[in-house]
Amino acid sequence: MENNLKYHQKNRLFFPEGDLTPLYTFINEKTALPSKQLLRVVFQYTSWEALFNGIIRQDSCGNPEICLRATNCQYLNDPGEIQYGLDIASKIIVPHFKDISQEELYHLPLDNVYITSFSSVINGLPMWKMYGHDGEGVALGFDIDLLQRKESKLFQCIYDDGAFRANIQDVMRQCLISPRKGENELAVFRKYLILLQKLVKHVAYRHEEEYRLVTITDDVPLFRTDHNKLIPFIENHFPIESLKVIWLGPRCNPKQASFSLIQWLDSVGLKDVQIIISDLPYR
Repeated sequence: MENNLKYHQKNRLFFPEGDLTPLYTFINEKTALPSKQLLRVVFQYTSWEALFNGIIRQDSCGNPEICLRATNCQYLNDPGEIQYGLDIASKIIVPHFKDISQEELYHLPLDNVYITSFSSVINGLPMWKMYGHDGEGVALGFDIDLLQRKESKLFQCIYDDGAFRANIQDVMRQCLISPRKGENELAVFRKYLILLQKLVKHVAYRHEEEYRLVTITDDVPLFRTDHNKLIPFIENHFPIESLKVIWLGPRCNPKQASFSLIQWLDSVGLKDVQIIISDLPYR
């Protein structure tokens, strides 16, 4: 009897009113990467200290590698992170469900979800000011193919504006009139709710054109301090070839900064990384 009950719960149609395939397709399209012709490299604006003291390092065999931090998704810069996706789900998507509890929808495992942020913005002044050490830092360009692995996928962020919410409304109406043909399991639906939580951002951040490398792992996290709390993170390791270009910020000393950077890159076996100096007027 118990096995029959588990089978029924696993396979029950929790959305018998229609088909959720249009919703899944819509979210996939919104978060998918552009074609390789449009996006080959994504950037991480950071400081010289981070580059020198952690991002480029040696692996256990003494070979250079890239190491990037991934922060737990509940500790990102925007204090409203996670809530935007939940708000969309609770106000637009969930009201169409009848036979499902709130606990089934919202008790989602976020403790093992980690985010590394990138941007498609090349040499953007707001990015330099906010993330590139106020124009004195660097912007590291990484090959999108070499960033992705089985446990880590790169997604495009969604910005929570009126148009997106209206589109979700339209898609849900389409779901209600679509004949059931796709997957209709709770586990699949929860996977897409988690995706919304991880990738929906406030529209004020649209200028960042953010892409997120999402890693799901049960590894024990490391911790760093941040004023009044500890921030859990993990380290993701990538081949050194994933680093393709380094932009120097508009407030760097171009002659000295580029010369010493070339020397250091040569010393760690990185002679093919392109170095570009920002020409933005900023001091």
